[in-house]
Amino acid sequence: NLYDKGLKASFKFYKNIKSCSPSIKTLLHIFDHTIKPIALYGCEIWGMLNLTPKRRAMHLFEIFKDWEPDKLNLKFCKYVLGVSKNCTNIGVISELGRFPLYIKIKLWLINRGMQT
Repeated sequence: NLYDKGLKASFKFYKNIKSCSPSIKTLLHIFDHTIKPIALYGCEIWGMLNLTPKRRAMHLFEIFKDWEPDKLNLKFCKYVLGVSKNCTNIGVISELGRFPLYIKIKLWLINRGMQT
């Protein structure tokens, strides 16, 4: 499972990062270049299959709430900010100026479709 592999990579990262205190920008850069590719491996195939008719009618933030790659993204963002796991997801994402991975996958798929 890609979520489990991404979670494993993030735990190893947490363990190694405790000794130094990098900036938030550095932490997010490391996440985007090490953990996110693990969680999104093969998204060009399974990304389109994830949008079922039931999900199309849902609010945008309801779609990604239970989606495993975005759970991983939220856990990491909450770790970076040092907030509890009960903190609101929208607040955490907006504080860091990030978007759900769900949106990034859809934009990536649209751009790839236009290139062919």
